[in-house]
Amino acid sequence: MPVLDLIEPVVVHIQRLNRSVPIQDEHAREPLFGDDRNATTFQVAAQVKWLDMNQQQLQPGGLREAARGYIVVKEFDGSILKVGDRITRIGTVLTSAYLIESEPFGHWWDINGPGHRKWYFADRAPKDPGA
Repeated sequence: MPVLDLIEPVVVHIQRLNRSVPIQDEHAREPLFGDDRNATTFQVAAQVKWLDMNQQQLQPGGLREAARGYIVVKEFDGSILKVGDRITRIGTVLTSAYLIESEPFGHWWDINGPGHRKWYFADRAPKDPGA
């Protein structure tokens, strides 16, 4: 089975927050879920496309959630990503974006299915617990 290459890939740093292990906030005396102190960070090679925020993004079910852009990864790398994972760095650019949805991409006859996966990301950040 052939391996499809990405065009001009960059390294994307992704952080998976461990939401099942709460950390006790000493000031508020309540548990914090999704804190980055229990996060696992990994890297994938991806093509990156930044979208125009002023242009509406249509999909069959209506308007797409305000996506900031998308990354295209190989199908194997795309299977380890999950909705809600945080992108902390795209190449040399620091960012705080979250994966919001995915779709198969790049169907080829000789591999009998998709070779890539397109992951949309948005700038929606969780509320800062320190604010």
